[in-house]
Order: sequence, then structure tokens, then C-alpha cells
Amino acid sequence: MILKNGNRKVQVKALLNEASTKTYINADVASELGLEGIPRKVTVNVLNCQTETFETMPVDVELEGLDGSMKRTVRAFTTEKVT
Repeated sequence: MILKNGNRKVQVKALLNEASTKTYINADVASELGLEGIPRKVTVNVLNCQTETFETMPVDVELEGLDGSMKRTVRAFTTEKVT
């Protein structure tokens, strides 16, 4: 999958999950694309009924399939490491 912002683009591996309520992008990828947003704290549910709170930045990024057949802009939240 290719992530784009204007004329900047980065090819990434992606995990797409229809059950997710939010989309996340590694902060270093967002920085490389020049994506900016207003930092805020977010709390997410993790394994074993636990929650984690961390600082994130909501950004809009364009997704594109490797063959160019699919293009869509999505709202994503930055994190240090998605996995």
C-alpha cells in the first residue's frame, strides 16, 4: 500500500481490520510525509480488558493501492509503533 500527502509518498505494509474503530500510522511515517495535526491524548482498549493512554496526532492521509486502482483519504492517528 502507498501512503501519500501531496507529492510525497511512502510504500508501507498495512494491516486492514474492518472491526477497528480507529486507524493508526507510525509517527515516523507521518513525519516523512509532512503530515501535521494537533496533539491530543487518546485511551484505547487493549488485551485482557486493559486500557492504554498515549499522545497522538490525528492526520488525514491518502491511501493508494500498489497498482493505483484504489484511492481513499482516511483520518489516522499517529503512534510510535503500530504493532
